[in-house]
Amino acid sequence: MKKGFPQVAGAIDGTHIKIFAPQKDAQDYFNRKWSFSVVLQALVDADGKFMNTFVGMPGSVHDARVFNLSALSKKLQEHTLFTPNNVVEIEGSAVPLLILGDAAYPLLPNLIRPFIGRGCLNRSERMFNYKHSATRMTVEKAFGRLKGRWRILLKENEHELDNIRPIVQTCCTLHNICEISNSFYNPSWNEGVELDSSTETVCRQPPTESAKTIRESLVMHLNTRQ
Repeated sequence: MKKGFPQVAGAIDGTHIKIFAPQKDAQDYFNRKWSFSVVLQALVDADGKFMNTFVGMPGSVHDARVFNLSALSKKLQEHTLFTPNNVVEIEGSAVPLLILGDAAYPLLPNLIRPFIGRGCLNRSERMFNYKHSATRMTVEKAFGRLKGRWRILLKENEHELDNIRPIVQTCCTLHNICEISNSFYNPSWNEGVELDSSTETVCRQPPTESAKTIRESLVMHLNTRQ
C-alpha cells in the first residue's frame, strides 16, 4: 500500500447496498441510516481494485460480525490469505502482511485498526491514526468509484435477495476491469454517492497481546520516519 505504511497489502471496509424491504425478516435489513440494505464487505489493494468481496449480510449486522462470518476472517486466522506471506522484523516484532480496517473491526496480528478515544491519545498514537487513515482511504475511494460507475447500487434495488449478491459481485468485477484498463472516470459521477462507513460503531472484541505488540511496533516505526 501507499503512504509509507509498512507491510500493508490491503484495506477493508463495508458499505450498504440499498434494497426494498424484503417480505421476510425485514427488520434484519433495516440499518442505522433508517433504510433497508445488505452489506458489501470488500478488501482492496493500493490501486483500489477489489481483492475479496463478501455480499449479502443484512444491513443491521455490525461490520465486525460480517467480518467474523466471512471466509476472509478464516483465511486471516489461518494465515492463508497471502501466499507467500512475507514476514519482516519491525522494531523487534515479526510483522506479517497486514490489512487495515477502521474501528469497527477487531485488532488482530494481521488486521490493524486505529487507536480509539481521540481525547486520550498521545502524539505518537495520533500520528499513527493519521497515517493509518491516509492509507485506508483507498477502500472508501473504491466504493465511491464502484457506485459512481454502476449507479444501480445507489438506488433501492428491486431484485430478489438471492439475486443481489451476483449483481453486486458482477459490478465489483467490472470495476476491476475498468481500473486495470485505466478507463475514463468522470468526477461528475461522484454526484449522489454517499460513503457510509464513518458512523460505524466500535468493535468490542478484545485484542490479542500479539496484535497489540505489533501495533505498538508500527507506532514506533512510523513516528521515527516522519
